[in-house]
Amino acid sequence: ARVHDPCVLDAVARDVAGGWFAPLTPAAREVRPGVFVGAGVSAPRTAKVSAPAVLGRGSVLAEGAVVDQSFLGEGCRLGEGAVVRGSHVGRGCVVGAGATVDRCLLGAGVVVAPGAAAPRGCVLAEGVVVAKAASLPEFSRVSADSTDEALVGAGGVGCLWQGDDDGFDDDDDGDDAAAAAETALGALGNDAAAAARERRNSWPPGSDDEDEDDAADTWDFDGAEAAKAKASDDAFRQTVREMILAGSKSGAAVDSMIMEVNCYKLSENRTFRDAAPAALEAVMDLAFAPGATKAQAVRSLSSEISRWTPLLAKLLGAGDVDDERFAALALEALVPSEPDHPRAPLGTPDVFAIALQKLYEADVLSGDGILAWGEASSSALRKSAQVGQLLAFLEDDSDEDESGFEEESD
Repeated sequence: ARVHDPCVLDAVARDVAGGWFAPLTPAAREVRPGVFVGAGVSAPRTAKVSAPAVLGRGSVLAEGAVVDQSFLGEGCRLGEGAVVRGSHVGRGCVVGAGATVDRCLLGAGVVVAPGAAAPRGCVLAEGVVVAKAASLPEFSRVSADSTDEALVGAGGVGCLWQGDDDGFDDDDDGDDAAAAAETALGALGNDAAAAARERRNSWPPGSDDEDEDDAADTWDFDGAEAAKAKASDDAFRQTVREMILAGSKSGAAVDSMIMEVNCYKLSENRTFRDAAPAALEAVMDLAFAPGATKAQAVRSLSSEISRWTPLLAKLLGAGDVDDERFAALALEALVPSEPDHPRAPLGTPDVFAIALQKLYEADVLSGDGILAWGEASSSALRKSAQVGQLLAFLEDDSDEDESGFEEESD
């Protein structure tokens, strides 16, 4: 299969694992939300698998192996302590003991030997071998057509892909091609993509022969791009919010709204995280009606969270602690500064604690996600006694070991 845009591949794979295209799901058994395991998979309890993830048929994980938001094809093998994070791994790949694969795309039969590293944005073609303890440069595109041991290490197989006429738009300008590849491949991690765009736009092409003042007068990419990105983000958020509010007013089924929001998300090439603040804002607006008493607001809050749980569960993290922390911070940001705003009760410690508790009880936010928010926030709400009691309860409840699972071979 040919992949022209790793960002699209990653988005579609996450959506399928997240149930957005139900009844279309991975051809494997869902052992917990967002984690699918094929027949004959072997993994000890010390192996850690974080959703969304798919372990292809016959894959084997050794002690301490980590699969974090990644998709493994059939027959893959991970050695002791191997880490695969945010990556798509083809069938029959081997990641040796202590090796790392971070936000990469691996073709079939790729070998990353013990202690080796394939860092963010790398694309390794079928048959590439990264030798023991070797470390590729970020955003490397490696072909198995020949071998450059300076790149893949002694005994490795592979060289930097030089480009051909197979559909990639490389041109004679190596800097432009590298920038384009860096931006596209960096989309496997949002932070990497943003950093790549910032590097590419912060200095005009061909400016080596210009002095700094002239360049500053002529080129102003950063400010314009930042303003454009903010306007786009605001428009997306407003549209998602209005879609949910309109669906509530018309009595649309929540499942229908899930599909509608997801289709819009895909059309805008957005992520769950992009949509999460808008969904929270819409649900909070529905919960806190103008003129309602505090008691009425609390009852309405519980009712609306219960009603919209399927949508919120899809958007607010789906088991990813970092995304759940982001969602809790987004909830905190919805507290208005105006005392007469309909959402003003959310700013009281007891109501905010209830909101977090209801999201936890509905399995929208995990205890780990809320605790991560507690570590990140320094607000007055975070420091309140009511919220502190909730965090203490979650801390006591976090001793349960849910880090591993074991699947018997068929």
